[in-house]
Amino acid sequence: MLKRALFQVHWALGITAGLVLMVIGLTGALMSYEEEIMAGLSRKASAVAERPGPRLTVPQLVSRFYADHPGATLAALTVEADPARMAEVKYTIGGYDERALHFNYIDPYTGQLKGEKVGREFFGKVREIHRWLLLPDRGAGRLDLGPGRIATMTTALSLLFFLLSGIYLRWPRRPLDWRAWLRVEWAMTGRNFNRTLHAVIGTWVFPAYLLLVLTGLWWSFGDLKSWYRDAVSSVLTGHEYSQGDGDGGVTLPADLTRAWAGFTAVRPGGYDRVTIEIRVAGAPVRFRVLPTGALHDRAWDSVKVDPASGKVVEIEPYGFRKGAPMPLGEKIVANMLAIHRGGFFGWPGRIWLMVSSLLMPLFGITGLLLYFDRRRKKKALRAAGAEVPALALGGDGSFIVAHASQTRTAEGLARQTAAAFAASGVAVDLVAANRLDPAMLARARTLLFIASTYGDGEPPDTARRFVRECLEKDADLTGLSYAVLALGDREYPLFCRFGQAIDQWLAANGARQLFAAVEVDGSDPAALGQWRARLAAMGAESGAIAAEEARFEPWRLAERRLLNPGSPGGPVYHVALEPVAGTAHWAAGDIATVLPDPAGGGADLERAAGELVGALGVAHAPASAETATRPQAAHRDYSIASVPAMGRLEFIVRQVRHEDGRLGHGSGWLTERAAPGAEVSLRIKPNASFHTPEDDRRLILIGNGTGLAGLLAHVRHRAAGNAAPVWLLFGERSRAHDRLCGEELDAHVASGVVSRIDLAFSRDPADGRYVQDLVAEQAAGLREWVEGGAAIMVCGSLAGMAPAVDRALRAALSDEQVETLMDAGLYRRDVY
Repeated sequence: MLKRALFQVHWALGITAGLVLMVIGLTGALMSYEEEIMAGLSRKASAVAERPGPRLTVPQLVSRFYADHPGATLAALTVEADPARMAEVKYTIGGYDERALHFNYIDPYTGQLKGEKVGREFFGKVREIHRWLLLPDRGAGRLDLGPGRIATMTTALSLLFFLLSGIYLRWPRRPLDWRAWLRVEWAMTGRNFNRTLHAVIGTWVFPAYLLLVLTGLWWSFGDLKSWYRDAVSSVLTGHEYSQGDGDGGVTLPADLTRAWAGFTAVRPGGYDRVTIEIRVAGAPVRFRVLPTGALHDRAWDSVKVDPASGKVVEIEPYGFRKGAPMPLGEKIVANMLAIHRGGFFGWPGRIWLMVSSLLMPLFGITGLLLYFDRRRKKKALRAAGAEVPALALGGDGSFIVAHASQTRTAEGLARQTAAAFAASGVAVDLVAANRLDPAMLARARTLLFIASTYGDGEPPDTARRFVRECLEKDADLTGLSYAVLALGDREYPLFCRFGQAIDQWLAANGARQLFAAVEVDGSDPAALGQWRARLAAMGAESGAIAAEEARFEPWRLAERRLLNPGSPGGPVYHVALEPVAGTAHWAAGDIATVLPDPAGGGADLERAAGELVGALGVAHAPASAETATRPQAAHRDYSIASVPAMGRLEFIVRQVRHEDGRLGHGSGWLTERAAPGAEVSLRIKPNASFHTPEDDRRLILIGNGTGLAGLLAHVRHRAAGNAAPVWLLFGERSRAHDRLCGEELDAHVASGVVSRIDLAFSRDPADGRYVQDLVAEQAAGLREWVEGGAAIMVCGSLAGMAPAVDRALRAALSDEQVETLMDAGLYRRDVY
């Protein structure tokens, strides 16, 4: 995709050319007020002591200078209208040599030199850094380009690419809404705050940077002749660029009496400063006059006088050429440096470009932070196996540890198992179930399979291909020895069904069972201990397979709000928790494991687990039972509805009340028993199988009830990142009472984050539909979105909704397409 390719080039250039742009930006900002800075540093040298009598005239100053410095060559003299300010001379010793110029103050009363401007050498180096990074600016060949000029030219072109690609990458869904372009979300933190700074401030300074790069290229290809200057000049003026009078360097004559008299006859006053020079040999003396109140320091009038006769040969006010006002194009070409520095637009323009240049490091810093954050997250994903479904640990395929996991606990146990054997010197391969095939299994000699049962006896979505390619076919596995660790939950009638199916298939195809399948109910420590003991007996390093300690952190109940007063269903609450200390990181789709207050459940913890079937806001643990590191039946898992930029965890929880009036253990704690401000212990659990796909593609979000929590996190993630839009299909009971988070969803529709919403309300007489009915009705649109690359994400109840939506999707798309989407990670489910 074009957007993905542009993004890759954008960040790759950003971590290289971006560093150079930081330097160029800072030096450019410093040069914006070069004269003012040097004048401030040279205040003592430039101060003129009050004294009686008039100042020397220009002819007298020139004559006195030559008398005091007989070997000097005077190139230019600048005199100020203000009697309290020094005059300035530009000269060399001996013949004229631009590389050996001296810039000195000269006393307008005595003609004595008073020292050079402080900072001249410093700013000379700053200018060399800004223009060519202290590298040679000249080179061999026809183009006469040195490495320094090539480097800055390439960097300038990179900035142009950053500007254009950046605008494309952040183009909002509502481009006419100024807030989408210019509003910084100051409440954001971490990566999202860095991203909004990078994008929004980048939009603020876009015109300034575009101006800087287009004018900066004026000097990139050589000073006297450049195709860029010719091209720009041709567009603006209709002809190629002409240098004009040259850069000066002709010696001023010792006698300027007639020339000065001719000048003062036509310009007796009304100016701040006059610079006298001869730009071309044999040409008249040129007086560059900066009028009082001039727009910028290069908005000078020009008066040319014949030095021999004192005759004025040309008067050319600023903005005029040959007696006529310059067309805009001519004026732009003639003032390219003033435009580049911002002075062309007056003092607001100078400040605008100076501040924009100072902000250049902001983009380098935020870009690097975003880059390192992206690397850190990818590294974490690789460490957890999210990016690499098969991880070689030095094996040759004869010893395989396989895993089938929905919420990553089975995978974590598989990694511990593989690491334990690797630590004892056994060559082992760690392989995701979808990477297994009959030929790989036939070559293997030992297979340890850790498998989770998802939902009501189903395989995890990541094992669907394994079911099609292996479990539904026969294979010759007579040379294979195996063992199975099956994870499940006895609350479901088909307890550990998928693990049992794997065990039966392996035995039926000739594999030899090393020991009976170990079935784990929730996080049963006895069953897990049995598995570890069996592995140790096989030679695994026992210390490497110890169960991980769960780490729960304190959070504070910050907000609780009823979302559906008057609903025919159970009350649904918005619950928000804030960290007691520090910050937390999670991704849209992740889960929070909450430890309810033990006092609220008493001895009924085991009985209270039954609430999970009916509580739509409680997810994951009953569905897959991948909770091997937490106390059995003591925790509750909830889909996180918020994103890290919000600074807090938000849930949508349906309160469960049993027939005997007892509140559900988890939902009762969060929705009623926990007082505002109470501490709640929880840990955040990654749920990679329900994360947003890595690439930027449209999302089809389907769900019901409090499953909206998992879907809302993805909507909010898209809203913060200006990614492709989503389509939400959602079902609840009553439109009047159960339109959960309706105002926020309407705002996301208005902003373009959600391109459309389709709603179904099963208890409304005028509706009576369920979300699966919406899927069937919108089959044509769903096919169009999927064919356009959209991913499907389903969140909500396992009983009824999930299988019904799956059937409707298969009817709309075909079984083959749904399986293909699932294998590619583009059909993701989080049902409970």
